[in-house]
Amino acid sequence: MKRIPIIAIVFMFLLSISGCTHKRLLNQGAELEQQGLYIDAFNAYYSALRTKNNMAEAKLGLQRTGRHRMENLLKKFSDAFDVANYQEAVYHYQEAKSLQDKAARYRVELSIPPYYDEYYQECKVAYLQDRYKKAVSLLEKDNFALAEQVLQEITAIDPEYKDVGDMLETAVYEPKYRRAKQLMNDEKYRSAYASLGGIIQNTGGYKNCNDLRQKAKEEATIDIGIAPFTSRDKDLKSVSRLQEKIADAISKTDNPFIRLVEYDDKTQVPDAIIKGDILDMQYYPGRLNKDDVPGWFRKSALRKEDISSWDYKKIKYQEYRQNSKLSISFSMKLVNTKNNELMISEQYDLSKRDNIHYASYSGDNNRLVPGYWKYRLIPNREDVIKDYPDDTEKLKALLHARETIKSRQELFNTLCETISEKTCRAVESYNPES
Repeated sequence: MKRIPIIAIVFMFLLSISGCTHKRLLNQGAELEQQGLYIDAFNAYYSALRTKNNMAEAKLGLQRTGRHRMENLLKKFSDAFDVANYQEAVYHYQEAKSLQDKAARYRVELSIPPYYDEYYQECKVAYLQDRYKKAVSLLEKDNFALAEQVLQEITAIDPEYKDVGDMLETAVYEPKYRRAKQLMNDEKYRSAYASLGGIIQNTGGYKNCNDLRQKAKEEATIDIGIAPFTSRDKDLKSVSRLQEKIADAISKTDNPFIRLVEYDDKTQVPDAIIKGDILDMQYYPGRLNKDDVPGWFRKSALRKEDISSWDYKKIKYQEYRQNSKLSISFSMKLVNTKNNELMISEQYDLSKRDNIHYASYSGDNNRLVPGYWKYRLIPNREDVIKDYPDDTEKLKALLHARETIKSRQELFNTLCETISEKTCRAVESYNPES
């Protein structure tokens, strides 16, 4: 018996669900139509067509209920037009057009006599003139929020109406522009820079936002120099290395308000300087410890399945271990050169360790087998040969492991990276306005 593909089963399942949904919506539309609820009935028939758009029964239901709704809307439009209620007339006609377009998606025709469009154009002109005057008045009174609402309404009815596009831009961005200028006056240049950036992004350049933003950036930018670092143990090489790493990190920052400059306490004084001091640095190289470890040498090049045949020789190989550590305590300060105010003060107490663990054997490493033996010359029940892949691979890893402990300078270089990253983050996150 042939098996039905899973994709076919899923398709049939979805088809059955779609059929059930369509039938339910069709029945719902018929019930609502009988009750005279033509708007709800129209929506039900419309939803039924969305599930299955070629059903004649749903199309006929959409046409019947749509005509009822259309007649009602056109009557409301006429009544509003007769009493010069242009607002209601405009929105009733637009709703009628929306109903017509909705039905047309499924090739159901709901006609609107042509003369209604002539009346609508008359209503629209009168209504938009009134709304335009209202928007102008609101803008003159700096009531930007209400002006925006009115202008959005005009745009929804006629996007090309007069200079509504420019007026809407003013209603939306003039208050933001004024807030940005106030931030400039309050010397909150970073906030002004961000606010002006948002305006520029959305408008391309409202008024003189581009010039103002550039000015805000210049005012907010902190020129930072680095004073010569100091160290308690007079390790000038390490001091110089750390200072270079921090300078390099800060020079690459994405913060638009940080600029690294040359520092000269006599002729070139920046806005702020970084002072660094290595308070303490201790290196513990550790001792290389050696252990003689009992093992086995496989006499045959191929491992035998039965290790009880004693095709192994008792030997010893060496394992070495060493642990080292470098600890450093570093103090960093960012100082305002104008008033000697402490802007940032950080202390980092860090350490970096290294360890090696390796094995060495003077014979053929490929036949070295881990295990244990108690006596070299006589067998013992505690003797064990671990000539299995997992055990031999672990021993091979030790035989090929790194044998040289990292130097003091190598550990220091790693700590330099960490300290420079921390220092850079501290400088980047400094915000005089927060």
